Amino acid sequence: MAITRTAMVDDDGSGTTGTILNNAWKQELYGQIDGFVGPWIDVPFNAGDFTVVGTGGWTLPGGSITTYASARIGNVLLVALYLTSTTITGAVNYVQVRIPGGLTQARITGTPFSYIGGAPAVAGTGYGLVEGGQIKIIRDMLATAWAPGLFSFNGVFPIAL
Repeated sequence: MAITRTAMVDDDGSGTTGTILNNAWKQELYGQIDGFVGPWIDVPFNAGDFTVVGTGGWTLPGGSITTYASARIGNVLLVALYLTSTTITGAVNYVQVRIPGGLTQARITGTPFSYIGGAPAVAGTGYGLVEGGQIKIIRDMLATAWAPGLFSFNGVFPIAL
């Protein structure tokens, strides 16, 4: 997230004067902020980044990944996922997505996300557990296995680096 830069032109309170030194300081501050807050970057699709734990499978057909992006804010990586019409088959304990960029979390964290799917279709709030280099998409706090069917997932997962 870049900041709109403005020149510093009021170092004596009159609103009409300014110095190069004060403006240089302000531009340096802007640069430090830009370096701290990164832009959202789309993550290239790699089928190996989307796996399951269990004896089933997880299929992400073309167009099912609406959003898969990350942004870094200091020591936190935010990963945004919006996956539509993915298919879970067999007995799947949970699906998982590898943390982008080969990064590893410094702390185990978790956050809620929303899902819809199954047969019959249900909507719910699941739990995204970040550990072991993965975002583990768990159906609920009891770790209920996913039922086979069509599912969509939506959430932003904070990862402590």
